[in-house]
Amino acid sequence: TADAVVLWQRNYCESPDAEGWQANRGDYEEGQGFSGYFDIPVIRLFRNDDTIRFKGVVHEIVDESLKDRKKRYLEVPIHHYTYFDAPEERDRKKFFYLDLLLRQLEIDPDDETTWFLIGRQYYSLGKYAEALVFLRRVIEMGSRCEMAYDNLANVYINTGMFPEAKETLETLVKLNPRYAEALSSLGVVYYELGLRTEAIETLNRAAMELPRAFRPSFNLAAIYFREKKFQEALSAIKNAECVIPHFPRIYYLKFYILCELEMWQAAQLCAEKLRMLDPSLYQNIAEKHHAIVSHSMPEKEIQRS
Repeated sequence: TADAVVLWQRNYCESPDAEGWQANRGDYEEGQGFSGYFDIPVIRLFRNDDTIRFKGVVHEIVDESLKDRKKRYLEVPIHHYTYFDAPEERDRKKFFYLDLLLRQLEIDPDDETTWFLIGRQYYSLGKYAEALVFLRRVIEMGSRCEMAYDNLANVYINTGMFPEAKETLETLVKLNPRYAEALSSLGVVYYELGLRTEAIETLNRAAMELPRAFRPSFNLAAIYFREKKFQEALSAIKNAECVIPHFPRIYYLKFYILCELEMWQAAQLCAEKLRMLDPSLYQNIAEKHHAIVSHSMPEKEIQRS
């Protein structure tokens, strides 16, 4: 028998860049109208046992008490919607939690979880120098927390420290070879380091591991575009479009791919879609779009895969 039951907190989120994001299958009424979500395992049921205690000043959890005890995982979601707070409200909460966590660290300076949560808060606030200090410390403490490695790698990527990101992500993939988000990031890092074959192979692997994720296919399309492999880029961007058909950046990149393939009619339709979804982003292609319309360029005969 199990000592605890693990459920899945389903966090609805419109940004496909969110860690672990996947397209909404529409299998729950509570999730209708949301394009995607990411799941986090949470312990919500456990034995009435004096040795099982809550710990932490932010998001108090019992995980530490149960880390070596048997758990039962149920495919039961807890629908969570707070990621739709206004940006100002989200930042206010982050700074509030950060203050609580820093106080907790003064009380227990050797607690690995607190170091991780502080690093994660700094990362989410875009304070990368501070995040590096805390997330590196978590790894130095011997942590095998996958999210700590993932967050540290993302900080390295955002600060252009690609060799460090490569080492961190390769370690994470060794810990969990099916960590698709890590594979997706690693593909980008490989490309930035000039390892083109490894980049494409890794992103294809990520797309297979997490077929409803956005990032692997989108990153593949961007790499193929930069490599001037436009037909492959079109195939990859179509896969991303199938996952989330209303994400503006897809149509921004797709427009340039279609132009390179001289598929002018399709490019016009793509530009119109972008103008409807994100008028601000559309302004970056508006001049080229108008030129295509004005010149009525002939469509090039290309096999559409």
